Amino acid sequence: AFLEITSRYFYSQYINRNRKRDVFEKRIFRRAETCTFTMTKAEKEVYDRISSFLQRKARECDRFSVFGIISRQRQMTSSLPAAITQWKINDEDDDIQQWEDLGTITENPIKTLKIDLSEIICDIDNKDLKQNDSKYMSFRDTIRKMMKEGTTKIVVFSFYRGTISYITTRLNEDGIYAVSILGGMGEEKNRVIERFKTSKDITVLVSSEVGSEGIDLQFANVEIN
Repeated sequence: AFLEITSRYFYSQYINRNRKRDVFEKRIFRRAETCTFTMTKAEKEVYDRISSFLQRKARECDRFSVFGIISRQRQMTSSLPAAITQWKINDEDDDIQQWEDLGTITENPIKTLKIDLSEIICDIDNKDLKQNDSKYMSFRDTIRKMMKEGTTKIVVFSFYRGTISYITTRLNEDGIYAVSILGGMGEEKNRVIERFKTSKDITVLVSSEVGSEGIDLQFANVEIN
């Protein structure tokens, strides 16, 4: 009777109705874990110095400009060496970059107050921060452990393009083969995903939130945010 009724509706070929019991019996079980790390003394000093500077700037800003300050704080939390590298470049498209990284691409982004970090970061030894990057080393060691346990495909998500470039480069330097995708790649994105899916050598795909929209990555074993 159920099949007879559903066959009369035009949408029956597009919608598949399952009983709740069937869905729960066939669902995929996912185990969530938290990876922790401890900052080195040098990392903590740099992080606290920049955080204090951003907090002072936040008191001077209007509510729209505070967004830029929050974005920089999050960028630093994502990857301290990657953030400082990007800030030292002082990219003129920094405002646009922030909006793209957060999933909003527009030709006329809201202009936020320019936060000049040059004075606060000019004396920071980024080479030393990279060599002793406690967060990256914890991340890398976690991936190596997963690989030893049989994990073959790992997807890593990040908001920030600087972080994506940084960890993709570092993983490859450490012998963990990785590729990355971003928003705006067009057909190249599909080719990268196909390489990741089919290659026995590529273990990690690093993706932005925008880059991952509309694609199927269910074949991967692990997701890291």
